[in-house]
Parts: sequence; structure tokens; C-alpha cells
Amino acid sequence: MVIRREIGFFILNGIISVILAYVIYQTLVSVWVLGIHWASGTAYICGTAYGFFSNRRWAFQDRRLITRKTIVLFVTLYCFTLMVNVSVNVIMLKLIDGLRGDILLPFITAISISTILNFIGLKYFVFSQKRDITVV
Repeated sequence: MVIRREIGFFILNGIISVILAYVIYQTLVSVWVLGIHWASGTAYICGTAYGFFSNRRWAFQDRRLITRKTIVLFVTLYCFTLMVNVSVNVIMLKLIDGLRGDILLPFITAISISTILNFIGLKYFVFSQKRDITVV
């Protein structure tokens, strides 16, 4: 089934993306004088770029040329899901305020929701084969 293959590659690409970002982050922190925040931002961008190309090629098998529209849709999707992630995390932290120091549940909830939204957005909007079909 196609969706299972797409989900499998999406998850694998996500794991590789996180590992890649972490290695870049650790490397930049150890050698870069500009500081931890720049290293974190650079690592995030590199992981996201890897995710774009690997999901495009392997998860969703989009062989079309990369257009400005594809990049804008991708960036828009990731900005939206970043806002959802942060919002869910904040809401969850407020909901469990009595459980001092428990940040795992809000993190897992936020990352799970944003990951599902990213998959749906990539499949049906960013890398959709139907996106470029115009009806006359």
C-alpha cells in the first residue's frame, strides 16, 4: 500500500533528519565561536533542508522540477506547523501546571501533532501530483 510506504519513508527521513541536525549542532557548538543559538538555528535549517529533499524524493516520489511554488508551500507548511507545535506545547504546559517539571507529555503531544500535520501537508499540498493540475 502506497500510504504505508510513504509513512515509513517519512518516519525514516525524520529520524535521519534529527540525527543529522544533532550532529551538525554538536559540531558547531564545539568549533563555532558565534554561540549555541546560531548553532541550533543552523542545525535546524540543515535538518529541515534534508527533510525537504529526502521526503520529496523517497517518501512522496515527486520527480518534478523544484519550483518556487513548491518551496513557498513547504516553508509555509513548516511555519504553520511550528506555530501549532509551540502553541500545543504552551497549552499542554498550562494544563499540567500542577505537575511541576513534567515537560515530556507536552513535548510529545506537540511534536506528534505537528508531525502528523507535516505528513498531511507534504502529501496533499507540497508534493501532491494533483497540485499542478488545472481544471478548465
